[in-house]
Amino acid sequence: MQIEFKKVPFSKKNFQINYNLVNFEGTFCKMSQELVKIEATISGTLETICSRCGKDINLTLNENIELIVSDGVYSSDEDTELDIVETYDGILDFDDILNGELESIKSDYHICTECMGDSQMLEKEF
Repeated sequence: MQIEFKKVPFSKKNFQINYNLVNFEGTFCKMSQELVKIEATISGTLETICSRCGKDINLTLNENIELIVSDGVYSSDEDTELDIVETYDGILDFDDILNGELESIKSDYHICTECMGDSQMLEKEF
């Protein structure tokens, strides 16, 4: 789902996207002409691999996210604890944002239940 920045309202609007077994839903609204705030939940099941043995595992997701999407380079004197996403084409693309969040989750270390019970040390290279 895509929407042009200039068409994003200042009042909160709902959105919902389903991708495979993942649901991305929440609200979005314009904070200024260049900034949009997204408050959403990512829930469902995401397939990834065990970082230790490489077997496929399914992660159960229930993540609350708050993002600021900037139309262009984000610059502010204020420190913010929110994640900033910069876009340069004037389009708010929820599919790209969801894909980025899912890839970020996948890039973390995930251990399957079989490996959690295995106390054998892994070979380490220094």
